[in-house]
Amino acid sequence: MLLYSLDPECALAAALSVQLDQPLAKHEERRFEDGECKLRPLSDPRGEDAYVLLGLHGGPVDSPHDKLWRLLMFIATLREHGASRVTALLPYLAYARKDQRTKPFDPVSLRYVAQMFEAVGTDQVIALEVHNVAAFQNAFRCTTVHLDAHAAFDKVLDFNLGMLERVVRRAQERGLAVVIVELPWNHEIIGDRFDESMARYRQPTQAIAARYDVPYLDFNARADIPSEDFLDLSHLLPAGRAVWEPELARELARLYDEGALPVEKP
Repeated sequence: MLLYSLDPECALAAALSVQLDQPLAKHEERRFEDGECKLRPLSDPRGEDAYVLLGLHGGPVDSPHDKLWRLLMFIATLREHGASRVTALLPYLAYARKDQRTKPFDPVSLRYVAQMFEAVGTDQVIALEVHNVAAFQNAFRCTTVHLDAHAAFDKVLDFNLGMLERVVRRAQERGLAVVIVELPWNHEIIGDRFDESMARYRQPTQAIAARYDVPYLDFNARADIPSEDFLDLSHLLPAGRAVWEPELARELARLYDEGALPVEKP
């Protein structure tokens, strides 16, 4: 087995390596002045079962299509040099949002991305919380595995609640005003899959807010942000922030007016 991460700073890759007791396989990446790049494994992949991890979200260095090309090129290289099977591990699958035509002459980007993965010899695609599970499964002819994030979400419940309470307590000890905010979620993607998990979070979180007498703002229910303004489940694109940030500012101003925030008015 060979486990690759094309993002050297990916915390998930490090965690997978530890969990599987499998060191990350080394590879070389060269970038050229004109923007091109070259990737190659540094050990012989012949006969190996290879897994390549890369989230295809945009970042400060690479756009989604830059990352997609790097991943496809590396998968093709592994297959050309004899890897017996190659699996793409995708914490975020770019272009999955466009899985149907909604306007005349629209592209179906998810299907085109699937065809590119298959063209370079990808045997299996494992993705986390895709936009539409049925569309994801139907777009690919190779094996697909969809992972639900809420299973992992539940496992860290006690740890996260403990951390939240410590942060609130220490902030108050330093004289800081505290507001607990439940951020907006992408309801179009999530549907009701997170209802049970969120209820287990929301109730003890509200109890912490009551215990320390701090405001609790639920933007999950109030901010009307369309799916296309989200990067993924909960991270907002600029258009989404343009909706959420003014709403948050209005709520903070209201709390200030009511005397719940002993700080300078936002």
